[in-house]
Amino acid sequence: MATRRKPKKIVDGDTFKLHQSLKGKRYVRLSGIDTPEKGQFGYEKAKNQLKGMIGGKKVTIKPEAVKRRVIAEVYADGKSVNKRMKKRGW
Repeated sequence: MATRRKPKKIVDGDTFKLHQSLKGKRYVRLSGIDTPEKGQFGYEKAKNQLKGMIGGKKVTIKPEAVKRRVIAEVYADGKSVNKRMKKRGW
């Protein structure tokens, strides 16, 4: 079931924190995306791209799994953020 939430903080290029928890978790990770971690080459670029897509917006989150965080397909402005990040090489 999809839900709408507003991101609180962009952690890196594939993870963000929510203002309100979802399925008991505050962190959401984009499914099918793996971006550089802090300290790795490309970290800032990936983080800024995700921030540009979802920062300050309510996003639609379609959970696929719940582990340490919610793994999900995320939509902003009616478009898949996951697919847009993949097209950009992430």
